[in-house]
Amino acid sequence: MTLADRGRVTLAALVRWRPGLRFSVVVVAIAIIVGLAFAVSEAVAAQLRQSAADSALANVEAIVRGYVDPSVHEESLLLDSASDPQTEDELYRLTVSGDLRRINIWSRDGRVVYSNVPELRGKRLSIGSAIATAFLGESLSQYGTRPLGGDGVAQLLPERYLEVFVPIRGRIDGNPIGVYDVYQDAAAIETRVDETRRSVFLAALIAASILLALLWLAFAGASRLLERQNRQLRERAESEAVLTANLRHNEERFRSLVRNASDVILVIGPDQTIS
Repeated sequence: MTLADRGRVTLAALVRWRPGLRFSVVVVAIAIIVGLAFAVSEAVAAQLRQSAADSALANVEAIVRGYVDPSVHEESLLLDSASDPQTEDELYRLTVSGDLRRINIWSRDGRVVYSNVPELRGKRLSIGSAIATAFLGESLSQYGTRPLGGDGVAQLLPERYLEVFVPIRGRIDGNPIGVYDVYQDAAAIETRVDETRRSVFLAALIAASILLALLWLAFAGASRLLERQNRQLRERAESEAVLTANLRHNEERFRSLVRNASDVILVIGPDQTIS
């Protein structure tokens, strides 16, 4: 047989092959285990990412309230107001460590009044939904990715960042007069999230595999028990069939003996009654 003929025979055997029940159960169980481990790890990672964002939001709000708020007031955010060097220096000091990469202070007319990036100061930009929400008085945060092929200012951002929006409230009525727009490097958060995702995935995979192994052992034990019981039932059925055949044979012989006997045969019970 040539190599081509062997290949055709193998292919034909594979085409005729049909998976058994046990193989199908194992494949489905493995798929469920992997899917469950992936879903659990993703859920935990999402919760961890959200917890990190909430914690960063609280930290940023405490920082800007304590260090920047004292020098920011409604008059300093007006269109014709002069720039305050103290506020600019404070923004620069807060971003020196590298954790906070950028801090912008927006006015209600869409201008970046203050920023640690000189190229952004005084620019009027479109107000997105997140900043609009902050102008309504709600602090929020969102993850972002540095755009590819952006301008030089965009390339100053980290590859993955967390953007935090905190409203600046007026000292008279407490209504928002501006928004702090803070960019934080999210590399440490993503590293921790990835590590947690892998750990949870492995833990869930191992736990589910152990459970599957226990179920498999229980299934195998139950199968052996049922097989033994079926064998005993078959043996009992065979024994009963033999006994039934013997009984029928003896009954036939006794009936033949009675029918062909020339003597009188009586069947007397224990109480001397003739049956």
